Amino acid sequence: MGAFVYHLLQCDIRHFQRPRLNSDACTSSSQLAEQSTAGWLTAALEAMFGALAGTTTTGAYIESATGIEEGGRTGLTAVVIAFLFTLGLFFYPVFSAIPPAATSPALMVVGLLMMGSIKKIDMEDLTEMIPAMAVIILMSFTYNLGVGLCAGFVLFPLLKLVSGKRSEVKPIAWALFVLCSMFFIFYPY
Repeated sequence: MGAFVYHLLQCDIRHFQRPRLNSDACTSSSQLAEQSTAGWLTAALEAMFGALAGTTTTGAYIESATGIEEGGRTGLTAVVIAFLFTLGLFFYPVFSAIPPAATSPALMVVGLLMMGSIKKIDMEDLTEMIPAMAVIILMSFTYNLGVGLCAGFVLFPLLKLVSGKRSEVKPIAWALFVLCSMFFIFYPY
């Protein structure tokens, strides 16, 4: 249930309300927006209902954007992908024979590419840097994304409050602060 609330607060429904489109990909972005709203709605709903069901969340933003940009707006794209994933199940014994050492370098490169976002953190402002570093460190050492994110959502408003920058904290951040504080209070360690 906590994941469901988290996704609601992250406003996954924004995909339904205002699709993000690459206007260079077509001549009329308003036509593309009208045609792709169903795809964005599907991506938003699958993320919310996956969390409600207690499964791993199904954030398919990039996949949806790629499929829609390439012309997959009718649903046939999803059927083909589902077929290919089903076909992939029969190759599971082959895939499982590949040792983790063979895939580790690719995962390390992906991790390094993800670390490029760190340069966007304002390292001069401790109220920005400490929560961001807490998120990175706790995700890495606890192997739990929820613990890392909640730590950031708790530390950010607290540090802004203590440093006298309370006006920089939006109401949604306070709501996340309350929810994540409850997470740390009631989380069974």
